[in-house]
Amino acid sequence: MGIALLLLSLFFGTVGVLTLLGFYLRVWASGNEVYYSGVSGSLRQAFVFSLAVFGILYLRFLKVLTWWDGLLVFFAAILLDLYLKRKK
Repeated sequence: MGIALLLLSLFFGTVGVLTLLGFYLRVWASGNEVYYSGVSGSLRQAFVFSLAVFGILYLRFLKVLTWWDGLLVFFAAILLDLYLKRKK
């Protein structure tokens, strides 16, 4: 139970940090113009890439992770993000 709570809090912490980084990069790229519609995109990307990171960690925990499996998980996350962006 303790490990599950640790991993859950680590997941939400990762989502939060990646959301803030993504939003900051969007503000920086737009010339310091703050627009709050970018928060939902940043949150979506942070959630998808946090799932990918924890998927890779889970494969590593099972000791079945190889470098090409990590690349496949990463590219699957990119494709999922593109699909969700297109669906919106």
